[in-house]
Amino acid sequence: MSEEVGGTARAQAMGGKIGALGADPTAILTNPAGSALYFKSTLTATFDVNGNYYFPYLGQRQEREAGSYWSGGVPNVSYISSALSSLQSNSSWNVNWGFQYNRDYDFTRNYAITFDRPNSTVADFIADRANAAGRPYTDYLYVPDKYDPIMQSGVDPIVTMGMSGGIIEHNGTQFWPASWTWDGAPDVSNRIPLLPTASHLYVKETGAKHSFDFNVSAGYESRFFFGASFRIGTSTYGRSSQYSEAFLYEPKNFAINTTYDNNLSVSGRSFALNLGAMYALGDFGRIGVSYLLPQYASYSELYHAEAGSVLDANTDKAEKMGYNTGDDLANSYSMWLPGKLTLSAMAYLGQWGMVTYDFTWRNLAAASLRTGNGNSAMEGPNALMKDYFGNQFGHHFGLELRPISWLSVRAGGSYTSSGIRLQSSDVKLSEEYVASGTILDFVLPRDSYSASAGLGLRFGAFSADLAYVFSRKKNEVYPYPSAPALNPPLYTEGANMDIDRHNLVGTLTLTF
Repeated sequence: MSEEVGGTARAQAMGGKIGALGADPTAILTNPAGSALYFKSTLTATFDVNGNYYFPYLGQRQEREAGSYWSGGVPNVSYISSALSSLQSNSSWNVNWGFQYNRDYDFTRNYAITFDRPNSTVADFIADRANAAGRPYTDYLYVPDKYDPIMQSGVDPIVTMGMSGGIIEHNGTQFWPASWTWDGAPDVSNRIPLLPTASHLYVKETGAKHSFDFNVSAGYESRFFFGASFRIGTSTYGRSSQYSEAFLYEPKNFAINTTYDNNLSVSGRSFALNLGAMYALGDFGRIGVSYLLPQYASYSELYHAEAGSVLDANTDKAEKMGYNTGDDLANSYSMWLPGKLTLSAMAYLGQWGMVTYDFTWRNLAAASLRTGNGNSAMEGPNALMKDYFGNQFGHHFGLELRPISWLSVRAGGSYTSSGIRLQSSDVKLSEEYVASGTILDFVLPRDSYSASAGLGLRFGAFSADLAYVFSRKKNEVYPYPSAPALNPPLYTEGANMDIDRHNLVGTLTLTF
């Protein structure tokens, strides 16, 4: 549910949103009433080259693998027709229609973070979940061809992974980390907790989202403008992660290595309606309002998970344990994504240009997960989303100057809040965060901002625009959730990850 700077080069050079400017194909994305300002048909194509850089870091230590990715393509194509208006030459109404393809995002990111002597272990978190559930160990015990706990409703899959993979141990009623060592009887009270000497998180992600908008707009006496766009979206997402920990009890040279792996792929489609209106303030400018209604989305996913451990790894008596979910497991669900309100304003600077401002708002807590058939809500996850998410605000500024009739100089910027309520201190998560299925690691998006500049050239029926956009998204990465209810509390150590994007965009437009 992140915000992206998109659209034509003109729009991206002016902060990404130009809801009150109109007469630009990006209006179909922001305020569909803006396409009513066209009095001729237009065909537009946008080309770009993207560079993405990822910088995870932990405190003052540069424990990271920085990744980079370059891509190019055609992220935006549109056609707007004024044929209906030409049939009503004597009318006060101006009616247009059009369609647009937009690549909302397309990314690949790989990151690795090494924690030197972290202050907790994932086994603490898994053992705490097992003890809190109060189930007997047999509920988590895999029996080939007879009982698979990962498929049982109400049985925590994370505990199943941890116990069968040798990350946690038990005495029938109590669970504890397998990394604990002892002198004497194997009783919890005699165990000596061990912390990892090092832990390592490695994640690979890919994702893409594409949208197709079909637009109808109308203007009355060049003062009132109205529009609607029907949006169809498709999305894909894939990730693989591995979290490993290494322990050493030096008095006995006792070593333990544990790993926890996940693989997930998701595909989905969404549908939404965007409504907009705009009013011209004579020679002063225009104001506009639009609302993207809540989007209905359905998703299908495949996932696979593995957990393993090697006990007494430094000797020839090493004991290996492992568990995996077997073949890829399938799941489906649907979701109502929150609607988005956009308020826009544009003011003329005489004959020299204009300034624009757009304010966006949506309540991320309004998102709602439902079962695959959409008939019933997932009460637990929905309650958590209301706790974790809140209002997301965006501010977009744009400036366009025309020193001569055929040249435009542009600049812009934007700021978008994360809408995440979870707080952290010194990259330690001080609140409980619920894991999703078998996946423990997660990314908390924080605020993002962008700065941009560009040029525009006009030659008769042809125009060419160029923009450079720098954007930064701030994130926090955690290998597993915190458990503040533990005694002592478990506050997971994470890492900041800034994602810098450098984007060069060009747009060609033909008016006819």
